[in-house]
Amino acid sequence: MPAVTPTLQLDDAQLMAQYLRWEQLGQEGDTEAIDANQVRHWLAHMPARLSAVTLAGWGETLSNLAWVTIEDEGASPDGHLLVAFLEYAVKVPLHVWLAEDENWVAPTVPYEDYENGYEEPPHARSAYDGFLRVLRMLSFSSGAGPHPMLMAALHLGWEPTSLLDHLDGAREIQRLYCEENAHHRSEAPPTSLTAQAFLLEGILGAMATSTWRPNNRTHPVWEGLWNSHVHGYYQETEAIGELALHGAEQRRAAEAALVAFPHFKGQAMQAYLDWRQLRVKLIAHRFFPLSAQHDNGLAVLVPLLSAWLKKDGTNPGATALCHQLVQQHPAVAQLLEMHCSFYTQPNHALRDAPSLLDAYQSALGLDQDTPLSIAHLDLG
Repeated sequence: MPAVTPTLQLDDAQLMAQYLRWEQLGQEGDTEAIDANQVRHWLAHMPARLSAVTLAGWGETLSNLAWVTIEDEGASPDGHLLVAFLEYAVKVPLHVWLAEDENWVAPTVPYEDYENGYEEPPHARSAYDGFLRVLRMLSFSSGAGPHPMLMAALHLGWEPTSLLDHLDGAREIQRLYCEENAHHRSEAPPTSLTAQAFLLEGILGAMATSTWRPNNRTHPVWEGLWNSHVHGYYQETEAIGELALHGAEQRRAAEAALVAFPHFKGQAMQAYLDWRQLRVKLIAHRFFPLSAQHDNGLAVLVPLLSAWLKKDGTNPGATALCHQLVQQHPAVAQLLEMHCSFYTQPNHALRDAPSLLDAYQSALGLDQDTPLSIAHLDLG
């Protein structure tokens, strides 16, 4: 079904009044009182405007639909409604999504509360809050994988690359705003805070539980799949009953991302060294064998060299990677050992990694039974 282009049928006052009614029902936990078909009707006629009220209402209304349908069996019929929202989201400038509400007023509190450490809450950004709630709802389901509505949008052909790239342009502002909100509520800020984080987590869940893969797999924004500062998908769940199920999904997601995005193997390897939760989900031999055609750049050489420098230390990821390297690419292992023997400071060995690149490419092309020799090194 093609995406619905929203048409102007509602003014902001009508939209906000209806949204507030649904929000009240949601806060009371009364999902049965929310008519999903009525929500669908409103979404199909949602006005495409840049006002904060419209964007907030659209996002919150869509998240309400996601909430009341999360346990529905079978494929979601609402993918086209989600596609309409997500495609419009890319057209909305980031400063509009992240604008502070014009009518926001700080709560009135006694002066003595400030003396006792009270901090004024961050200015509300209702458009972004609505957007955030949609992507949070889409990132999980009542079973395995992301929300059925996200799966439906992906199967309709929606490509997330453009939206991820759009959100990446305001990564730091999103993070600061979400951290301020968590701090004001006296909550420890979770790793997954931002709209960008929840979208990446939904995508990882989709790759773990289906054959769907994005078309554009070389765009730099996909490096975020391996960035622990961007999302927290590999965090252990606190729900004991869901631990085995979610852990298996995380393992499949990590393996799928490694295969689907070979362009970012170096970033994945560095994440394996730095991100303990990822090491639990991904086995070192999945990185091997290295390809002489695709893994011959500094992006892979640098984490390999970093691992070699740590192989006798306390990083189990480094030990595991080096064990596989010795088994499958002994000439590369010999080259790294020779390079490191020239330095007393590990950071200096890493600094000079570019000087090793030509020799690394030569060693990578050797088969397992051919030892490294001076003839393979360009010492000219």
